Amino acid sequence: MIDIKIICMVCALIMACLMDLERYAISNRFLIGTGLLGLGITFCQDGLFAGAGRIAACVILIAALFPLFALHVLGAADIKLFAVIGCYYGIGFGFRCILWAFALGGFVSLLKIIRQREFRARLMWAFRWGAELLRSGKFRPYQHFSGQYEQDTIHFTWVILGGFFLTIWMSR
Repeated sequence: MIDIKIICMVCALIMACLMDLERYAISNRFLIGTGLLGLGITFCQDGLFAGAGRIAACVILIAALFPLFALHVLGAADIKLFAVIGCYYGIGFGFRCILWAFALGGFVSLLKIIRQREFRARLMWAFRWGAELLRSGKFRPYQHFSGQYEQDTIHFTWVILGGFFLTIWMSR
C-alpha cells in the first residue's frame, strides 16, 4: 500500500533540497505549509491525540536543536526541516532521523575534507576551537575554516533526505 506520508515527505524534502541548492535557503512559507500538511494528514489518519503529539514533537525537536543553531553548526532551515519531519512522524522518528542525518553528515564532511586535502588543518582548527572553549568556558560559534561559506559547508538538506531514507529503511 502506498503511504501518503512518505510520498508527501519525500516530495517536500526534494523540493527543500532544490531550494537549498539554488539559494542556500528554504522558504519559511514552504516549511510551514509542509508542516501543516503533515499535521493535517496525521489528524485525518490518526486522530486529534496523535496530532497534538506531533505538534509537541515539532516544538521539542526545535528546542533540542536550537543550541546547534546558536553554535552555527546547523542552519535554521535545517532545524525547521527536522521539525517538519516531526510533524509527519513524531518525536521518536524525528530523533532517529537526526541521528542518521548527523552520522551521514559526518561521513560526507569527512569525504569532503579528505578530497580537499585539508584533514590535518581542519583537525587543528577544531582542536583550537575546543581548547578555547575549555580555556574560556564560553561557547563561541564555530567559525568557517577558510572564510568561504560555500567551501566550508555542505548542503545539509541532502543529508537530511538521506537520513530520512535511512530512518524509514531501519524502521521497516
